[in-house]
Amino acid sequence: MILGLLVALVGPLAPAHAAAPASPVGLNVSQPLPSSTKFNWNRSAGAERYEIQVDDDSGFNSPEVNASTVNSVYVPEVTLKLATNYWRVRAVLGIDRSDWTTGLPFDPPVVTVPIPSSPVDGAHLQQPNDPPLLSWTPSPGAKSYTVQVDSDSDFVGADEFTTETTSFVITKPLGLGDWFWRVIASKGPGIVSLPSNTSSFWIEALATPVITGPLGPAPNVSPDVIDVVLDWDPVDGAIGYELQVASNIDFTAGAIVEDRTGPSGRVLGTRFSPPITYDNNGYYWRVRAVDTAGNSSGWARSQVDFNRHYDVRPNPVFPVDGSTNVPDPLYFQWDPVTNASEYEIWVGTDVNFSPNTYNSCRVAATTYTPGLFAINDTDLVNVLPNRINEDCDPQPGITNYWRVRPLDRPYVKPGGGDLPGVQGLWSPTQSFHYSGLAVTNMSPANGATVSVPSLSWDPTPGAMTYRVVIKLGLGEVDSATTYSTSYTPKGQNRLAPGTYTWSVYAETAEGTKSLAPLRSFTIAGSPA
Repeated sequence: MILGLLVALVGPLAPAHAAAPASPVGLNVSQPLPSSTKFNWNRSAGAERYEIQVDDDSGFNSPEVNASTVNSVYVPEVTLKLATNYWRVRAVLGIDRSDWTTGLPFDPPVVTVPIPSSPVDGAHLQQPNDPPLLSWTPSPGAKSYTVQVDSDSDFVGADEFTTETTSFVITKPLGLGDWFWRVIASKGPGIVSLPSNTSSFWIEALATPVITGPLGPAPNVSPDVIDVVLDWDPVDGAIGYELQVASNIDFTAGAIVEDRTGPSGRVLGTRFSPPITYDNNGYYWRVRAVDTAGNSSGWARSQVDFNRHYDVRPNPVFPVDGSTNVPDPLYFQWDPVTNASEYEIWVGTDVNFSPNTYNSCRVAATTYTPGLFAINDTDLVNVLPNRINEDCDPQPGITNYWRVRPLDRPYVKPGGGDLPGVQGLWSPTQSFHYSGLAVTNMSPANGATVSVPSLSWDPTPGAMTYRVVIKLGLGEVDSATTYSTSYTPKGQNRLAPGTYTWSVYAETAEGTKSLAPLRSFTIAGSPA
């Protein structure tokens, strides 16, 4: 009963303290694979687990491995430093631990150097079908690889790329020529192999374009064209094309009329027409492909030149050749021709258009009316005066000549000049007899007897004013300029009886005058 009371008061008796397990023995290190290290020891009697430390410091101040295991074999899960390593192990039972048993120092396996395998050393890679795909043999235990690529074999300032596989496509565009590369395996920070042997490859240019189309490689043919269209076949891997057109086969600087080179000038398609046409001349052209790195292929040259020949001529419509007594309002008309932005018309009194015998005008339409043409004139009150190339009035009463030619703009000759555009051919020269402004249906009838000389006439198309002159014999007795089509002499004194002559002529706003027909009337006696 006393014992039971003690048990109730004190509780069950604690077991005797267990002895600490014996320290492990039989420590050894093996390297079954170049990429791994295996630690072994004999089991200790009574041990339930083991603790192991690995460090490159014999004092174990900062161990890389500080692990616990129930086995008597341990393979580290971390990469050991490439230096002399120290290791130790002890047995654990509950909270008791044996003394550390230290194994022999060892050196971890070095990182195996990869071996470049592809492309073979010195290979020529034709773009874009042979991209720079680099591959190498694996390094056991390597977690990543560093690829170094450089245009020089010293690898100073080389580009570096990291990959976890054993192949890599160089993402940076490479220039033409030879390139060098090598690879380094890595098991972790600071645990790397030596660089592999250096291998090289050669980047070849894109294929040269093949010129097609009518301005292409046809031998011994120099085609004449109005519209310049240059064609070629696409090149695999090209991001654009560079093109030049020149007036000589050597493409010297002063002869180049079209220079589509450089990043901002490249042609993105496989066809080109100049936005501003070329002058009448013979031309040569060439084209080359450009890749993503800006590398150019060889030039593809046209085998022969082509002739840009603007050989079109308008067909005159009015006035027709040989017309007589062409009245006002006079106009010139012709049929349109291709590519004409403007037309130039010459009107003169000499069939050969000798200097100072003709006027020259330009118009965008296919008709021209003298005196009714002004550019950008929106002021209907203050009419702009005729400028140069806008005043082509024929001479009345005589034979005049005219011809017209097209101008293909916006081409401007080097150095400028008054006449823009590529000049087409002249139309046939046309002649016409111009009667000019005419005053008709004058009243009173010639020779009539009147008491009050009220003069009148029909309106003259194109006339702005009329000039009336009345004479008695050789002396002028009255004159006036009027906007109307009638006139009665002014003044307080009426005309004395007698026979008078009078004339009237029409005048346009530009100063062109009609002929002045002469008529007579008679005032007899005093009026009623």
